[in-house]
Amino acid sequence: MIDTSKGRQPKEPRVSPVWAPRLTKKEVARLYRVDATGIRDEDLVNEVAFGILARCQSILTATEALRGRVACPNCRGIIKRGRVKDQARDQILDCPECDWQGSWKVYQKSFQHKQLVAGGMEPFFRQYIHDLPSARTSREKMVLIDTLIHRCHSEQTDDISRPGAINLIHGRMKDIIPFLDNLTYGDNSTPEVFGNKSQWDEKIDQIRERWSVGWIRNRDEHKNQENGEIHDEP
Repeated sequence: MIDTSKGRQPKEPRVSPVWAPRLTKKEVARLYRVDATGIRDEDLVNEVAFGILARCQSILTATEALRGRVACPNCRGIIKRGRVKDQARDQILDCPECDWQGSWKVYQKSFQHKQLVAGGMEPFFRQYIHDLPSARTSREKMVLIDTLIHRCHSEQTDDISRPGAINLIHGRMKDIIPFLDNLTYGDNSTPEVFGNKSQWDEKIDQIRERWSVGWIRNRDEHKNQENGEIHDEP
């Protein structure tokens, strides 16, 4: 239930939204260095794989909130909110499943500017969440990790604009491409991982070409998304 009446103040929430952090470059770089030696470190692979899983789930939760389906941070029940622009920031969210209550303004602020909007990466995040539980070996998990961090926004529409790794790995946009370019590969790397590198190189060529003529447009579109100005139907 949503109350947009003026003057009403939400109760101080006992539980605030918590978002999974991006992985550090150090974690990811170590994974690739070890993989290049031919060692399949199951603990290390699991640490990265499930860290990415948590991050993907947070991204989809934030994206759905912008669409009007807010996950209660207390019980995970769904709070449906209106999207009338002149009322949006003043909305008070009441969970229908428990007694949690909070303001949409505060909830939204908790995930803004944290690379938590799925954008054109959404189908890839959903696929990773679907596929990881059935991956039994460290090799299968490594392939899933490598495939996801080398995806690009809007890749399915041939309008590649930026690397999806910016949503998953901590760093600025200008740092992510050089970081991915310099990951360690070797003759003993997982074969599928080594094979993905040539495809990544092709994507990067497209990104650099598009950035040379349209990086400002892409930047502004992403800012609009992070400010809640997305137009998907709830």
